[in-house]
Amino acid sequence: QWMADRVRRSMLAPAVRELRVIPFGVNLEVFRPADRMAARSALGLDPARAVILVHENSLRPHTWKDSDAFRGALALLDGEAAAAQWIAIGAAGLDERVGRVRLRRVPAQRDDRELARWYQAADLYVHPARAEAYGLMIVESLACGTPVIATDAGGIPELIGSGAAPDRTTGMVVPVGDARALAFAIEAFVSRSAETRAALSFNAAREARARFDRRRHERDYLDWMRELAAARSGGGAARDPREGA
Repeated sequence: QWMADRVRRSMLAPAVRELRVIPFGVNLEVFRPADRMAARSALGLDPARAVILVHENSLRPHTWKDSDAFRGALALLDGEAAAAQWIAIGAAGLDERVGRVRLRRVPAQRDDRELARWYQAADLYVHPARAEAYGLMIVESLACGTPVIATDAGGIPELIGSGAAPDRTTGMVVPVGDARALAFAIEAFVSRSAETRAALSFNAAREARARFDRRRHERDYLDWMRELAAARSGGGAARDPREGA
């Protein structure tokens, strides 16, 4: 919706005949909840400590990522949040320490099932961005039942049920560039009870099933194409593209 609103306010607006918002979906057969302890065991993670997942590009200067605020937040963390198992996925490299936090780098996962296992093992996914039209990793995380803390940039707030009714809350958004707010949100999440975290996980997976199923995304696009084809042919029923030539 954020992108659609920008189009409506842009120089393109007079040329737009129709505008629809079709959320990008993920494969819910792959990105789905699984036993968290079993996933940790398979990945060699400590089952007794929280696991927090980030993308590796959140740590380095990047046009669209809020790396300065993220590093600032890490430097402020203490207690259980600092002692968590922090996994930076996306590129191989040496572990890094920021303040009391030790970040373990994990290479990019070419197999979606292996990527999903990291989400399934995590208690939380953190997504600090300065600009973001959508946020595919946010959707993948939610689909695996992993709540998300992210910055209030672009289309991100549409994906996360922050501040919604308790049965719709799936994470939290914080202001862009605010290291203290990000650190507070992470510490607040880690300090929550197991029951509260389980409820957030349940909400995340349910919202993903309702909103981000790739099959629904494909159907919505095909339906729109059929409507356009029918209108172009004079209103007759267009053949389903899935029927082949």
